[in-house]
Amino acid sequence: MRYKTRTFFGITISAALLTTAAAAAEFQPLEEVRTSAREFATRQIAGVDKNSVVEIGHLDSRLGLPHCNRPLDAELLGQQRSSPNITVTIKCQSERPWSVHVPVKISSFADIFVAARPLPKGVAIQLSDLRQERRETSPLRNGYFENAETVVGRIPKRSLPMGAAVTPGDLELSRIIQRGNKVTIIANSGSISVRMPGKALDDAAAGELIKVENIASKRVIEAVVLRPGVVEVQM
Repeated sequence: MRYKTRTFFGITISAALLTTAAAAAEFQPLEEVRTSAREFATRQIAGVDKNSVVEIGHLDSRLGLPHCNRPLDAELLGQQRSSPNITVTIKCQSERPWSVHVPVKISSFADIFVAARPLPKGVAIQLSDLRQERRETSPLRNGYFENAETVVGRIPKRSLPMGAAVTPGDLELSRIIQRGNKVTIIANSGSISVRMPGKALDDAAAGELIKVENIASKRVIEAVVLRPGVVEVQM
């Protein structure tokens, strides 16, 4: 009697397992849906950028998508290529069609410059004030620096704490000419170049336009700052 009882339960359990397996085969594995979304995002959005990481969002395990007997299709929902958070639509084009939206986050990383120590407002940055770290750049909407030469000599508009990412929005160019400084005005006209004394009427950094007064003629003109004490105007 015991033997028959064990056989009965063995048959019952086996039948239940077969029923569960058959039911599972009727549904699309969600991991295949996630894989399709990841491959599409990597190929179309992240491309060959090795500094990008693709993260696939959660899919509800209760979706119960019918098994697709064709390769899954993928497309980007809307115009989101510039956004780190996108949605990829995975579609099944079979006799029992379906589609599901998969959230995807694309994180980009780069070796950027951060403050090696607290940086006070108004003091030109030196190379020793910086260190390079690998950081996620997606949150840095004001940009970042990967080249120290573009940071050194620039002036923080506000105090920056140690470890803060240094962004273009935090800095201004060093004012190498101040209002009232005596300057040399170089006036170019074709192959002819004339130098004359002038006075700066504004503060300005290299490459910026500045108003200067020609001391001899008292005429006010706009010129481009070349270097400390020297401006240039095209005639």
